[in-house]
Amino acid sequence: MDERPTDIGGEDPWRGYDAAALLAMSGDVSILLSMDSLILDVMVPEKEKFDVDLRTSWVGRTFAEIVAKDSIGKIAPLLNLNAGTSSRNDRWRHLNFVVGVAAEIPLLAKHFRVGTPYGKVRQVVCRDLRPMTELNARWQDENSRLLVEVARAKAAKSFAGDLVGSAPLADIMTAAVDEVAKICIEQALMLRDDDEVTAAQLLGITVAELRRRRRKPFH
Repeated sequence: MDERPTDIGGEDPWRGYDAAALLAMSGDVSILLSMDSLILDVMVPEKEKFDVDLRTSWVGRTFAEIVAKDSIGKIAPLLNLNAGTSSRNDRWRHLNFVVGVAAEIPLLAKHFRVGTPYGKVRQVVCRDLRPMTELNARWQDENSRLLVEVARAKAAKSFAGDLVGSAPLADIMTAAVDEVAKICIEQALMLRDDDEVTAAQLLGITVAELRRRRRKPFH
């Protein structure tokens, strides 16, 4: 029996077993496997989400061949390959999948067993974790930036408090202005990839003024 789930006319390989097709449409990627984990077919409802054709890249390979090394150990519990595995382990799992030569994509995967005209097969439904991963990375960056700003603000407050009474108020004001200018210049240069001309335009100052303030020691 040919295990590959395609009909004689070569039409939609998911036609004829609605349960599998319905499951496939619930995820970003759905992989059909033979019971010995050979990839029979791959469905990607929204192909524009991925830069490569996952079906062409993965069909005909074993499941272990498309999973990154750091996720190999998750295959057995995902597919319930171990004898006596509890159904409590039948849950969504984060695996990294190999695409192309060296690229990887993080997918949240869950295993199902479905009946088809070709007998029982395994079906792994996956959700794309890249948007969540990118959002988390941005959150981490923003959180780090805010922590730096808070530390600077505390340091500036402490600095100003120490100066009051021990230095003229005009000097304290100059130091505070310089510190704020330093933060603004650093942010502008970061936003403009260290280009002094466009950073100066963003700040509304001349390039000469920007360079002078960069060289000027901040109190």
